[in-house]
Amino acid sequence: MTNFNLIWRLSLFFISCVAANAQTFQGRVSDSLDRPLPSARVVWLLSQGGIGGGHYTDSLGRFSFNLKSQPESVKAVVSAPNYFADTILLQSGIPYPIQLRAKTLNAYELVVESFSTSLYTAKPQFIENIGSKELRRAACCNLSESFETNATVDVGFTDAITGAKTIQLLGLDGRYVSITSEQFPSIRGLASSYGIGYIPGPWMESIQISKGSGSVVNGFESMAGQINVELKKPETADRFYLNGFLNHLGRVEMTVQHAERLNPRWSVLTLAHGDYFETITDRNVDGFLDIPFKKSVSGMHRWKFQGKRMESQVGVKVLAEDRKGGTLSAFQQPSLGPVFMAAASTLRAEGYGKTGFFFAGKPYQSLGLMYSGTFHDQRGPIAGRYYLGQEYSGYFNLVFQSRIVNDNHTFKAGSSMLYDQVEEGLDSLVFSRTEAVPGVFLEYTWKPLSSLQVVTGGRLDAHNLFGLVAQPRFHLRWEPKCGYVFRLSGSRGFRSPNPFADRMGMLMTSRSISVDIPEWRPELTWTYGGGFQWVRTLFGRDAQFTLDFFETRFERQFVADREQSGQLRMYYVEGRGYSRVAQANASFFPLERFELRLGWKWQDVQAEFQGQMLSMPLMSDHRGVFTAGYNWKKAGFTVDATVQLMGPGRYPTVVDPGLSEPRPLKTPWFGIVLLQMTKLFGPVDLYAGVENLLDYRQENPLVDPGNPNGNNFDASLVYAPIFGRTFYIGIHLTPFK
Repeated sequence: MTNFNLIWRLSLFFISCVAANAQTFQGRVSDSLDRPLPSARVVWLLSQGGIGGGHYTDSLGRFSFNLKSQPESVKAVVSAPNYFADTILLQSGIPYPIQLRAKTLNAYELVVESFSTSLYTAKPQFIENIGSKELRRAACCNLSESFETNATVDVGFTDAITGAKTIQLLGLDGRYVSITSEQFPSIRGLASSYGIGYIPGPWMESIQISKGSGSVVNGFESMAGQINVELKKPETADRFYLNGFLNHLGRVEMTVQHAERLNPRWSVLTLAHGDYFETITDRNVDGFLDIPFKKSVSGMHRWKFQGKRMESQVGVKVLAEDRKGGTLSAFQQPSLGPVFMAAASTLRAEGYGKTGFFFAGKPYQSLGLMYSGTFHDQRGPIAGRYYLGQEYSGYFNLVFQSRIVNDNHTFKAGSSMLYDQVEEGLDSLVFSRTEAVPGVFLEYTWKPLSSLQVVTGGRLDAHNLFGLVAQPRFHLRWEPKCGYVFRLSGSRGFRSPNPFADRMGMLMTSRSISVDIPEWRPELTWTYGGGFQWVRTLFGRDAQFTLDFFETRFERQFVADREQSGQLRMYYVEGRGYSRVAQANASFFPLERFELRLGWKWQDVQAEFQGQMLSMPLMSDHRGVFTAGYNWKKAGFTVDATVQLMGPGRYPTVVDPGLSEPRPLKTPWFGIVLLQMTKLFGPVDLYAGVENLLDYRQENPLVDPGNPNGNNFDASLVYAPIFGRTFYIGIHLTPFK
């Protein structure tokens, strides 16, 4: 502890030294109703006349920039589409609230409504932003439930025992997606089994979904894309916040938040979350729990320092979770029948920090340092087998950003280091490895025209097991006419497979399990695609239309083969698997305060199993998501509805002695309806809703449930909900800002 205090004090001394002789100007831009205005333009003016530079506000309407050799105040012009611009005087170190007045037309106010989910128009990458408004359109108890109203990311159950959920992007499982928390590696490695349930919904500020190739700055594991979660910030979070959730089955969740701005430079935030469920459910009367027992507690504590020429933050996160599923006899009297239990106890701890430095008189130049460490331990029985997984990870990333001559030529360059010490085993099948991956990267952005932007670059990583791995990346954005945006991208990615954690749901079976890894090799992909975005006015209000197509091809893939009855085999396949996905979206306001969003996706995902190309099992070839939300402002009442349509997917080869007729070759079409209503009472938001309104349930989710210790039992063939309709109520309480 003494060493820690010494290091901390030295860090504060260093911070105070480098922060001298610079000014920080920050604020928040909103409309007359205090709704944040993202992408508003803030331009600061030179004292001798002319423009010094400009910045855009983030998804919460915030901006912050640093200037060297400036007085304590600076004049700035703030503007946003369909709002009157305003000239203000910013004071150094004092956050400034700015409200813009909407333009009027024929003596009536033009109401500008923001989409709860939108695609960034100015970015060369395909980045979709899910804002705080969208996160409250459903129960959203954790990250996995945040995509129920989204057409880009698919969410499904991994099995009928643990209740764990999995996501898919561009037709590929979540293990091929780089999931980050404020650009730090987050849900990866052994956490890929249950990790998307580790981030509580009330902790999140927004989510960015990047399709295909992402920035080289964010690492080498972005194969299908990246999902970045922005958590609540100490300097902007509500001083106190409480969220409570209860469904009719007895699932209880609670989140408490406290933020404090200690002084103009220091702020702190503490978050705590817990959830509990231990109700016996068996609607389909197959002798197994429909919903597993679960207990979980987690917490986060973070500090933020905002200096004049630098900013820094540090934080810690901890989680303890216990989940159990299986036969009713495992939780009641064993004499009631055969016993099958799957349990997982998880302990996880993370520490992280980041520091950014800004250079005197060069607002376009910065140096950023990120570092983190993670410990993950998961263990528990799976019927007659026992799983044990333990991981130690370290991460370091240094990024320098600047320009060449002018803003038409900018670049990011730096180095990174990723360290993993992993051990996981299932009975006698034990796999251990240590990975050390130093890397360097360069990304160059060229803007030859205001309508054209080209981003090229790449990474070179020196993996201690795989050798040198090169990853080129490319992005192009072209806007030939205002509101008409074309994009192209391409990249290469790789990752290390985790035989059991990557497919934990498939282990819920009595099949014999074999793993063929003669030597550790990476999975390798090429991903490329393009799309069109059209931003226009429809019904007198903003509207967005998008159409895109992506293809991912595997140079090497590690597959789990369930095509042989009674066997689950895992092995490498060289160069034949692929995923092709086309998606169309439309978002518009047909009426004032009535948002409508339509999305449809077609996907063709195939892999090689024993020399034969087959569609990936249980992968729907069509998926549609339709959402509607109406805000009855005068009554403080909001209604949101979502309809999900799922197309058919292929069943793997399966023997089910419990069925009088063999299973069909494909799963059926089905639909899920979600509905939620929210009423505002000042600082209190009360919400109530229903999930799976039409009570659709998968028939016979288990293979041979009467004989869970036999050769045919399998709980991994799940494509739809098992329990059915669920009602819930909740509260958001913010007594003071």
